[in-house]
Amino acid sequence: MRRLADPRQRSVVDAGRSEVLTRTDGVDLALFVDSTALGVMRRLHPELRLESLVAGTDD
Repeated sequence: MRRLADPRQRSVVDAGRSEVLTRTDGVDLALFVDSTALGVMRRLHPELRLESLVAGTDD
């Protein structure tokens, strides 16, 4: 899963073997079936801006 940095690129992700979901706070998340699908998407669309998610802790 990656954060879609530019919401205008949603159609690029939706057209592949992936899906974009929107969280309740409005952040778009791109879901990929596996790391290969993510790699293919990055090779085919180098302009696509995807950001890694950082997990937080509940201390």
